[in-house]
Amino acid sequence: MYILLLVVFILLGIAYLLFKANSRLNIYCTSIIIVLMYILVSYYLNRLFDFNLMVLSSYLLLSMLVIIAFILYLFWDSKKLLKNEGSRLTNFLSLSLAMWIVILIALFPVSFIVNNDVSKYIFVTYLFTTLIFTYFFGLILSCWLLAIFYSTLNSNKSIDIFLVLGSGLINNKVTPLLASRINAGLEIYQKQNNKQHLFLVSGGQGDDELRPESVAMKEYLVDKGIVEDEIICEQQSKTTYENLYFSKEMIENLPLNKPNILICTNDFHILRVMFLAKKLHFKNFYSVGSKTKSYFFTNAFIREVIAIIKMDWWFHLVIMLASIAWYILTMVNI
Repeated sequence: MYILLLVVFILLGIAYLLFKANSRLNIYCTSIIIVLMYILVSYYLNRLFDFNLMVLSSYLLLSMLVIIAFILYLFWDSKKLLKNEGSRLTNFLSLSLAMWIVILIALFPVSFIVNNDVSKYIFVTYLFTTLIFTYFFGLILSCWLLAIFYSTLNSNKSIDIFLVLGSGLINNKVTPLLASRINAGLEIYQKQNNKQHLFLVSGGQGDDELRPESVAMKEYLVDKGIVEDEIICEQQSKTTYENLYFSKEMIENLPLNKPNILICTNDFHILRVMFLAKKLHFKNFYSVGSKTKSYFFTNAFIREVIAIIKMDWWFHLVIMLASIAWYILTMVNI
């Protein structure tokens, strides 16, 4: 176990370096740390109480209560989201996660109820499904922890360009969600010294919009007291990738030497944004994520994790194919 503890400390050091480098590898490093920490805590708690059956039972009960509380939160979260945001297909992600967990828990006793010839196949199928769920849930948890770190900026950082990413308009106006992104940048802006700063607002015109998002964002900033000459509009983008791509082109054409860039978006969105900025070879960039309503955050964050998984789809495909191969071989050899 001491070796395992040493491995955790080494991985923490690697995770710190990967965090500084804004590397997607940190997702997998953090996932491994979470698993190893769970094993270590479980082992030392059991050893502390000399593997007492009562303590083991209490530990399992506590774990179940945490899982049940999480399921109830997901159901509450989904109900509020669907009530406030409508029943679009993409708004059912947190509800789907809750249902998956409930099904996994409900199906476990089945393998002990049916006869032995069938139960072993059910158990292997259950184990396979649980492993796949654990793998992807570990990725979600890892991304969540990293998003917390990326959403917080050291207030001592000197920023030259505040890059605010668009997120759609309603009735031709800045939405509360988009306003929170702008306000996150303004909050840091107000803590800066008196040197010249620029706001680069990025967002084109959607099919259902009467004007580019960046124009509405500029209007919002002017209403907040920012001088028009300090605001630049990027009006071509329609996706997050394009937000960053076209903004980078504009920044490179500015008469600034190695400017410090603060990317402002929502907390659920920040992780994918940082990985895309790394992919596009941004230099000297930092991030801040504005808070999102709790009922909106969970579903939106799951959607972002899916988008992040798609960035390394080949890696996850290999994991899935290896898991399926193990499942088939196990079922054949039972």
